[in-house]
Amino acid sequence: MVISVHHFIIEGVPEIKKIIAIMLAAVMLLGLAACGKQTYENEEGEVFRYKTVSKDKLTICISPDFIPMEFMDTSKEGDERFAGFDMDLIRYIASGLELELVIQPLSLSACQDKVSSGKADLTIGGYGWTSQRAHDFFITDPYYAGDNEKQQSIICLAENEGQWTEAAAFEGKKVGVQKASLQQDLAQAQLPSGAEIKLYDAVEQAVKDLLAGSIDGVCVTHGGGADIIDANSGLAFSGFDFDVSDQLEGNIILLNRKSEELGKAINDLLAKAYEQDLYASWYQAAKELALSDHAAEQSYDGDGKPLQ
Repeated sequence: MVISVHHFIIEGVPEIKKIIAIMLAAVMLLGLAACGKQTYENEEGEVFRYKTVSKDKLTICISPDFIPMEFMDTSKEGDERFAGFDMDLIRYIASGLELELVIQPLSLSACQDKVSSGKADLTIGGYGWTSQRAHDFFITDPYYAGDNEKQQSIICLAENEGQWTEAAAFEGKKVGVQKASLQQDLAQAQLPSGAEIKLYDAVEQAVKDLLAGSIDGVCVTHGGGADIIDANSGLAFSGFDFDVSDQLEGNIILLNRKSEELGKAINDLLAKAYEQDLYASWYQAAKELALSDHAAEQSYDGDGKPLQ
């Protein structure tokens, strides 16, 4: 009896190995299906085999509180309500990759956390290059949306208009800045150590505090600041502009560091959009839509809930 049992076990080993191999193969196939593996071929015949978070889908995170790059078109519903230059660009990219676009609105910092943790494919939002982002993400080649990122300024109450032209003028003052933004990096690098930098999930929250007198200024792109001032007669430009290098003049898309092949495919599409002169038309359309009655900025928290 012992011998027969022993014989059965020995003889059964190859069968057990086959079963295990089949199970492992099934698990691997499920993993590939969950991650989704696609290919993209450029005009030179180069093939990029890349993965996305969900099969046949491109999952992106945005913070639609940045006119004219990303904002809300209240005349539309569903994902179509997300408008702006970046949205035209990312829809072009998704179409070029033949992927369904999945949009997740979040706070700016949460957008970056989602991508770095591998829960979203990319985040787009008028991002500028920083050494920290270059370290934390795969960053695309730059794209250009007019002059929106070339001038970085600080807005203040109208009574202080044009009076703070040097960084030293902000010594002892409270300055608001959106968390995880290019403006945060600029403020921390160029404002004096005696300036108190207050971080916000959304620029509109900082603007409310500025109007209430809780802070002295808010760091913004110059184009965005002009829109804020147009909507709030009690605000104006302080007279100070940050020193912005040529490297920061373009915008970039942030991907997970492991998404190099997807990033290469996107870079090819960015180049095609530039060659087709689409950037200028998208920017003009975004600026025109931003002036309409149904254009609105909407901020979200880290869980995707709209902020009041």
